[in-house]
Amino acid sequence: LRLLMIINNLTRASFAVRKVTGSTVFPKRFCKHRWLENVTVMERALEMWSNVKAYVETVEKGQISNPRTKSYDAISKCCADELFLTKANIFISIAKELSPFLQKYQTDLPVLPFFAQDFCKMLITIMSRFLTDDTCSKLTSAAKVIKVDFSSAIIYKEMSKIDIGFVAEKLLKQLLFNKKISERDVYTIRAVTKSMLSTIVTRLVDNSPIKYAIVRNLGWLIPHNVICIPNDPCITQLKNCLKILVESKHVKDSKCDDIIRQFKDFSNESRTNPDFISFVPGTARLDTLMHSTMQKREDWVDLWGVTKKLLLLSHGQASVERGFSVNKQTMSDNMEELTIIAQRAITDHLRSIGGVQNLVMTKELLLSASSGRQKYHAYLDEERKKEEGKKKSEKRRAAFDEIDALKVKRKRVESIRTELVASSDEYAQKAESLGKIQLVAKSNALRRAAKDKEAEIKAIDEELSLKTQHMKSV
Repeated sequence: LRLLMIINNLTRASFAVRKVTGSTVFPKRFCKHRWLENVTVMERALEMWSNVKAYVETVEKGQISNPRTKSYDAISKCCADELFLTKANIFISIAKELSPFLQKYQTDLPVLPFFAQDFCKMLITIMSRFLTDDTCSKLTSAAKVIKVDFSSAIIYKEMSKIDIGFVAEKLLKQLLFNKKISERDVYTIRAVTKSMLSTIVTRLVDNSPIKYAIVRNLGWLIPHNVICIPNDPCITQLKNCLKILVESKHVKDSKCDDIIRQFKDFSNESRTNPDFISFVPGTARLDTLMHSTMQKREDWVDLWGVTKKLLLLSHGQASVERGFSVNKQTMSDNMEELTIIAQRAITDHLRSIGGVQNLVMTKELLLSASSGRQKYHAYLDEERKKEEGKKKSEKRRAAFDEIDALKVKRKRVESIRTELVASSDEYAQKAESLGKIQLVAKSNALRRAAKDKEAEIKAIDEELSLKTQHMKSV
């Protein structure tokens, strides 16, 4: 993420780079929520990196003025780092391992039954970069994959065998051969890569649905598994799912034996169904296939009820993440939030009806469009009223604060006046009993100070009265 944040710095400095180098290649916009753009964004940064370095060198030579901004400082620091290109290519190599899985699950289709096997396949590929072959060969199930103990030192490869990617490995050897880096730098970059990979795997497991047992046991819904012989693994997974559904009170335990029997019949009959044999995830819909085969049979009604509930489970937030990409396409400079919302609403509606050719121009729609200017002026009036109301509210809040401050001040002055009067009376009593004129002088001085405080209290009361009247008029 730190590497990708440099793209934002490059964007700010790109016009200066163009002025110096004449390059017309600019960095791509980056949003950390659009994971699928990580590779293309970093590849574009590397594509223009030579021009960026030329710009920095020009600044360092004093041929053009130093912008003295955080953007330039960040870029300058990266240009001085001999290992920057190696780090960037390590990032690209890892991101390319993740991209196919992310692309596959950027869909609204019910693909959760395939999630466990695809997710574990991706995790094992990543773990093979830094874990021993013996450790990876033992990861034969999803439950074993998510329970890998990364605190154990024996599961890791030797530091020299950590896979950092082909390009990064080549760059690292060149830097070492040219004596631009030391063996210690090589060791450090491999150690950091190992730490990063283990952190990626840990966070992927912690933030994905694979940690739920029901997700790891949905393989019995995969068409190719349904028609396998023998299908004992599917029966085991179905039983595990039924156990979870019974515990959550979504299925009655008295129905479980019937559901298992119905699945066995369903599996036997599906082996001759060409739709199950040729099923390709992502192109055909699993819910449509199951509905067309299960729902028609009354003797499979319990099995269809369970299948329907499980297919409703979501595999992620693909629609939300796609929304960021749609926003990117519609956004331009100085665009307000309501404009983005309106454009997204139009886009979503056109998508839901199957395209602009299916749009029906109703009377209400035409009337709404014809009154657009009127609505715009009404919106401006409403915003103006909101702004005026906000200013009045701020004035009232300021007046309340001033009144509260005056009340606190009056209370404090009143406390001081009370203490002065009490001390004056005390000195007067001592002067009367002891016959000392000095005590009378002290008593009179304290009494005069008390009268000054009374005058101050009176002034505060008058100011409070004026503030209260002014607040009522605001």
